[in-house]
Amino acid sequence: MLKNQTWDLLEKSLQKKKIAIFGADIFASILFLRYKDLCLQMVIDNDIKKQGKYFGEFAFGMECDSIKNMPVCAVNKIENLIPSETIILITSLYHYEEMAEQIEEKGFHDYFILKIMEDNQPTELPGTGNTLKERLLDTYIINCCNQAIDRKKIVVYTEGNYAGHGKQIVNQMLKRNKDWDIVWIVNDLAIEMPNNFRKILGTDFFKVVYEMETSGCWLFESEIPLHIRKREGQLYFQLKHWSSITLKTFGFDFYEFRNIKNGIAICEHDRKAIDYLITGSRFDTESCRKGFHYNGNIFEAGSSRSDVLFHRETYKSLVCEKYGINPESRILLYAPTFRGGTGQDYIMKQGNIDLDFEMLHEAITEKYGGECIILFRMHPVISRENIRRAEDKFVIDAGDYQDSQELVAAADIVITDYSSIMFEPAFVHKPVFLYAPDRKEYINHERRLLIDYDTLPFAIAESSSQLCADIRNFNQCEYDRKLDDFFEMYGVHEDGHASERAAKFISELISCGGEKTCGS
Repeated sequence: MLKNQTWDLLEKSLQKKKIAIFGADIFASILFLRYKDLCLQMVIDNDIKKQGKYFGEFAFGMECDSIKNMPVCAVNKIENLIPSETIILITSLYHYEEMAEQIEEKGFHDYFILKIMEDNQPTELPGTGNTLKERLLDTYIINCCNQAIDRKKIVVYTEGNYAGHGKQIVNQMLKRNKDWDIVWIVNDLAIEMPNNFRKILGTDFFKVVYEMETSGCWLFESEIPLHIRKREGQLYFQLKHWSSITLKTFGFDFYEFRNIKNGIAICEHDRKAIDYLITGSRFDTESCRKGFHYNGNIFEAGSSRSDVLFHRETYKSLVCEKYGINPESRILLYAPTFRGGTGQDYIMKQGNIDLDFEMLHEAITEKYGGECIILFRMHPVISRENIRRAEDKFVIDAGDYQDSQELVAAADIVITDYSSIMFEPAFVHKPVFLYAPDRKEYINHERRLLIDYDTLPFAIAESSSQLCADIRNFNQCEYDRKLDDFFEMYGVHEDGHASERAAKFISELISCGGEKTCGS
C-alpha cells in the first residue's frame, strides 16, 4: 500500500481528515506549496533542538507561528487528534521507516511519506533534477522563486562573516548608489553589520535559495551551493577569499589532490555559473584560471580586502579600544592557519601551537623596545571551543575579532605559517616572520603550494628559538628589497584603491544589464 502513495491520493484523503506533520524541516513546505488552505493540527519532531520552537522557523514561507514542534510522545495528548480522523505526513527523506513505526506504536496508521509520493510523481517539469532533493527544490523554485529578478538586490557571502573583499566592495558601491538592497549570508545572526543590510543564516536553506533566486547579483568569496540554480539575467561575481597572491592550491587542484569528489562537483557547478572573476594581480589571474578551470571574463582590480592596510591608524585605534591596549604599544599578530590532516577526510582543526610566547615577547621587546602586546588569532573556520586560551598577560586571544584584515592593519609585526595572510602586511612592508615547525608534513601531505616555500621573502623558522633569532637579526632595508623584487615578479601592485575599482566595475555592469561592453 505504501509504495502506491501519490499526491493525488493524499489530496482525496485530505478532504475527509485533519493533517499532522512528522518532521519539522524545510521539505514540509512542499505540502503547503501544493495545498494552500491546509488545516494543520500538530507538528512532531524527534530533534530535541526543534521541540518547543515554532514550526515556521523550520519551514520557510509558512504562517505557522501558532504551532510549536512537539515530541512524538505528545501525539496522544492533543485534544481532538483522533487516529481515525488524522493523516500524518512524514517529511524525512532518510528515516521515514523508523518514523512510521513510531507513530504506529501510538495508534496512528493513516500516514503518507513524502519521499514515496515524490518518487511516484512524474518528472515533467523543466529543469527537474535527478535526486529527490533536487526535485523538491525545483518544486520550491517553480512555486515560490518565480518572481521578477530584483536588479537592486545583491546577495553577498564572505565566509559567513561581515569581512573580506565583499565588505569593502559593497561599502564602495553604496557610496556610488545608496539604493542597493544588500542581503548578507552569515553563520550567526548576532554578527554586527550596517542596519540597512538584511542578514540570513547560511543554514536557512529556503531563505538562501529564495534570496539568491530573486536577486540581480551574487558576490561570493566561496563556491555557490550545488542546489542553487542561476537564472537568466543574473550576474555572479566570484571574489575568492584570498588577496592578490595565495600560497596554497585551491579549487579543482585542491579537491583532486585530496580526492574529494563532492568538492570537485561543487567547483564544476560554480565554474559554470561565474560571469566575472575578480582577481588581484597577474599571478592571481593565472592561478585562478588554473584552480577554477576558468576561461571566462576576469577583472583584475587588486585586493579589495587589503585596502584597509593603507589606513593603519584608524584600525589600530579600533583594535586598541576593543582589547584595552595602550595605543603606544607595539602589536604583534600571530595568525597560524588550520590543519586538515591527510586523506580524503578533511577535518579542520587547530594545529599543535607550541610557540613559546614568553621567549617571543622577550625578543620583540629587545629588538624594538617599549611595550609589546601579542594578538593570537586562529583561522576563523576553527570553532571557538578549539582555540587555546591565552594565559600570559601580554597575550590577547583575538579570535572574536570578525575582520582579520583589520587586525593586520593594526599590527606592527605579523607571524604566520602557511596562511596567505602573510602577503598582506608585506604589501605595506610590515615585518612578516614564518613559524612552521611541521613544514615537511604539511607541504608534502596536506596542501600543495603554488609557490616554493623557500623562495618566499620572509624568514622561516621551525623552532621558537630560531624565530626569535630571526626577529633579532631582522634588517628592514634588506627586507624591503626582497619584497619589491618578489611582488614585481608576481605582478602584485597594491595601492589601497582596489575596492573602488571593483565597485565601479560591478555597479556599471549591473546598471547596463551585464553587457560586457559596460564598465572599465
